Parts: sequence; C-alpha cells; structure tokens
Amino acid sequence: MNPDITYNLYRYTDEKKVPTEKFNKNSKNKAYSVQKITSKTGSYNFKETIRSSEKVFYRCVASTDP
Repeated sequence: MNPDITYNLYRYTDEKKVPTEKFNKNSKNKAYSVQKITSKTGSYNFKETIRSSEKVFYRCVASTDP
C-alpha cells in the first residue's frame, strides 16, 4: 500500500464471487461491500467482528486500477 493513494477494500462473503482479475470492474455487483481508504503512512488497520459461521474474503486494490 502506497501512501496518499486511494484504494478500494472489497469484502466478499462468497469465494465464488471473488474476481481473479480487473477487481474494480468485476466487483460492482459481486462484492458484499466496498470501502474507500487512503493511507497517510502506507498501512491501514481496522477491526471487524466476524462470526465463526461466516466466510469473509478481502481484496485491496488501487482505485485507479481496472
């Protein structure tokens, strides 16, 4: 993660919906949620509660990527 670049943090709840390429283009209707993040230091931390019965997958992609 590079400082001062905006990223899309995609959250998926189904591994079959996680794209293998062009995440920004292919995640529009597949991602459970998307969060725009910009780091000033090159890292980003957050806390989230996930139930043991849930499956969660994340992909972090620069918002300027296809």
